[in-house]
Amino acid sequence: MDGGVGLTAVAAGWFYTGGPKPYGYYGFGELFVLIYFGFVAVVGTMYAQSASTAGHLSLAHQSWPLGYAAGMLACVMLEANNLRDIDGDQVSGKKTLAARLGRRRAGWLYWFCVSQALLGFLVTRHFLICAVIVIAYWPALKLARSAKRGRELLPLLKFSARAQLQVGAVAVAVLALHYGAL
Repeated sequence: MDGGVGLTAVAAGWFYTGGPKPYGYYGFGELFVLIYFGFVAVVGTMYAQSASTAGHLSLAHQSWPLGYAAGMLACVMLEANNLRDIDGDQVSGKKTLAARLGRRRAGWLYWFCVSQALLGFLVTRHFLICAVIVIAYWPALKLARSAKRGRELLPLLKFSARAQLQVGAVAVAVLALHYGAL
């Protein structure tokens, strides 16, 4: 079973931009990013860890919302990139979700992805991580809703990557302390 999931992950990676009809260019990138960078990564890791360390299943019930949060954070990075590329993608026929929505609504999609990551941590009652999300992503959220386009949105990638690193570091520390790994 584990090999099957790994093979689907390799196939999903290939068909994102490869093959005759790359699904990343038809508006399905966010769905697969959520599945593989979120649920498969977090829930799959939890499954592997619980199978090898019997008795440490206290995180199992939270792995789904944590997987959702991680997947949505990965979608945030995808949106930061796709927001910058909307004009070029529309001209070249790439139909990313951001290109389909247009610049204004794609800015709201960025906000939605951040809010959904926040929701995943709220459900698991990790309020410190929620506070870090709000603070760390604030500059990116403002820029995503601005009228800037194309290269003017390059700082959005920087802000998003920095925020993701900060949220990730705090999440690792909080979760490790909470579940006794440190």
